[in-house]
Amino acid sequence: MVFNTTQAWVTRSEPEFFLGEEKVEYTHSYTYLKLTFTGPRFSLVEAACARLSRGYAALGVLERQCAHLQFQDPRTKLWLFDTPVTPNLLYGVET
Repeated sequence: MVFNTTQAWVTRSEPEFFLGEEKVEYTHSYTYLKLTFTGPRFSLVEAACARLSRGYAALGVLERQCAHLQFQDPRTKLWLFDTPVTPNLLYGVET
């Protein structure tokens, strides 16, 4: 994926890239290992927001299940938080 690091491409046409004889298409986003990279300027803000959304979704599922089972033990809830929520938040963080 090509990321625009200058404003020069805004006024000019995009350069063409080829892999062998096949033209490489332009895209505004690319998902790799569940991380979404977006352009035209490289930023991981959207990837971080997606991770945060998935973390909140996992937390919501955890809270609904605990409420449904009438389970409120704080220590076990913290352990449960570390099991499904933390991996959702931290997946791909090293990228």
